[in-house]
Amino acid sequence: MDRAARKERIESCIAKWQEKLRLQDWWIYFSEDEEPEGNLGDADTALGGLTATIRTSSRLFESEEEVTVVHELLEVLMKRLRSYIPDSSREEANIERHQIIQRLIFAFLGIHDFEPTKRVARRQ
Repeated sequence: MDRAARKERIESCIAKWQEKLRLQDWWIYFSEDEEPEGNLGDADTALGGLTATIRTSSRLFESEEEVTVVHELLEVLMKRLRSYIPDSSREEANIERHQIIQRLIFAFLGIHDFEPTKRVARRQ
């Protein structure tokens, strides 16, 4: 896989969805420096700032790039809510957050075969 072409596709996708999600006030970067641990993607946000770094797995298929980028951008939006959730409820809240994100992704991208009771499998 051509790394430069992959990077260009993902950065273009980030810019497209950053605008659609009204995140233009954020500085959002794509990093190929680290592999996300056990996930297809990961997003880190700077505390107190509007800066985020998105990483995607090098094992990601081209057809999975947009879904993964949108997922991580929605994670960026929702990470601010974590500080309001008590530690005792975080696990349940994480499961619900991922279900909400998946529903939004499938609505945004016009995917019609989503079953809300199924957990999204993570590829190892």
